[in-house]
Amino acid sequence: MSRGFIRAICKVMNNTSSYRFDLETQVQEHERTIAEKTKTLRIQQQTISDLKKTIKRELKGADSGRGQLERPRDSSRPLYDRVKSSPALADLDR
Repeated sequence: MSRGFIRAICKVMNNTSSYRFDLETQVQEHERTIAEKTKTLRIQQQTISDLKKTIKRELKGADSGRGQLERPRDSSRPLYDRVKSSPALADLDR
């Protein structure tokens, strides 16, 4: 084998090693990014679950708070004012 051929093979091997290292580095970066996004997603899912539970509790409390006698609805007030003064939404303004 000629020296030129051996040099060419060595050069290709070095380039391949460099390329492989770059790919491995990129894979590691992508794995870190996926891990971070997975963690963020879990936190968001837990937050949504907590909000659902809170809303259910608030609605259940509003329903049980009315008692047997329910006040007649005041249709003279705009719907926005009636919804805004709803006991179920009172805590949301805080």
